[in-house]
Amino acid sequence: MFFMDASYKGLTSYGYALYSLVLVNQTGRGVPFAYLIMSQESSAIVELCLNMLCSSNPNFYPRSFMIDRDLKELNAIREVFPKTKVLLCWFHVLQAVHRWVTSRDGGNLSPDKRHVVIHAMTSMKACITEEHFVTVSTSVCNDLDAQLGSNRVTTYLKVHWLPHAALWANFGRLFEHNSSDTNNKAER
Repeated sequence: MFFMDASYKGLTSYGYALYSLVLVNQTGRGVPFAYLIMSQESSAIVELCLNMLCSSNPNFYPRSFMIDRDLKELNAIREVFPKTKVLLCWFHVLQAVHRWVTSRDGGNLSPDKRHVVIHAMTSMKACITEEHFVTVSTSVCNDLDAQLGSNRVTTYLKVHWLPHAALWANFGRLFEHNSSDTNNKAER
């Protein structure tokens, strides 16, 4: 599995973004495989960089990538490596949901209500079949609407997260991926 993440520290003051592609060695440590430095960020530019990486490494065809729901990365990976499995970092999924429920758009939920939402996400992630996910997510959304007194959170989840469940729920992780749930190794 390759872990991919962009950093906006340091080089951004010069107008560049630094993307890291990291592998995990036998001892569980992240090892850099490649760095992509770009002055413009778009799916096309990330795709170009990945194609250049492939041209200099002809046997390079990753079985899987883990990313943090950066659509530029997702689209580029799917274009260059159409058979490669892409997973979303669970930490970043929860972080995005938490940030949204603490925002004005998300209702600025109290800590107790935020806990309910995060617990609901955890229940959905645990599903090991898509059918079970559909059943659990329907139940969870109904429960959230009742507990929160509004469908604001479930509307957000249905638009932004449930359609992409195969990227973050366990039923989409039923292949050898070293039980990795986070791409934080690429951030260090």
